[in-house]
Amino acid sequence: MQFHHIYAAVFYSVQLTGIASLAPFHGDTINIYEQKNGKFEIAYTHPEKLEFLHAIFGGQVNGENTFIIGHRKGERYLLAFTYKDGKYVADKLDEGCGAANVLHYVHDGKEILIGANREINEIAMYELTK
Repeated sequence: MQFHHIYAAVFYSVQLTGIASLAPFHGDTINIYEQKNGKFEIAYTHPEKLEFLHAIFGGQVNGENTFIIGHRKGERYLLAFTYKDGKYVADKLDEGCGAANVLHYVHDGKEILIGANREINEIAMYELTK
């Protein structure tokens, strides 16, 4: 039996229950799982391999279920994954940043994301809009 470490973020809502995983630990593959027939199955695999996946958040952003994922090698994208028109969509929030961690919060009605962009030695604040 093989066991691989993964990072995972979970969001729950009335419409959809999902889990995003970064596999293997610090790996290059993003999978999103949905619950079907009482078990979780892969519903989406991001087509691009992204080196050293690290930052992950799962929750509501601007009223939408969202996963935010970053990676620390190569192009160092910060991506937001949402479910639109029957499929998962990845939107690039930033590139060249290399987020090690992200934190989402709402302040004065604004959706804020803090990125610990380790690879460029910065803490960034993003205001997330629709």
